[in-house]
Amino acid sequence: MNFGLPSIFSDNIGTAKDLIKDGISGFILNNTSKYKVLNYINRILSDENFVSRSKIFNKNKLALYSPEQNASVISNYSKAKIVYINLIRTLINLFKIMIEDEQNTIN
Repeated sequence: MNFGLPSIFSDNIGTAKDLIKDGISGFILNNTSKYKVLNYINRILSDENFVSRSKIFNKNKLALYSPEQNASVISNYSKAKIVYINLIRTLINLFKIMIEDEQNTIN
């Protein structure tokens, strides 16, 4: 897949459905029949455009999992975590004020 070539994945591989578009970038094998594997290989070899379609799809799919993309996700998570922590602090302060106001009203 990293080389853009069509792949044949077992459906027992948890990421198969995330990585492979069945019939476009390869095939997802539902059972381990050697005849099914042979059929998939024949389909790949007999379709002149299959490899070129697979290369385009795989390049776009792998871009989603690039080191740059992973760094961006981690960075965004860190920023969101800081915003969340600040929100919690603000809510805590708000509740403290509400409790103080309630106590002052009682007294």
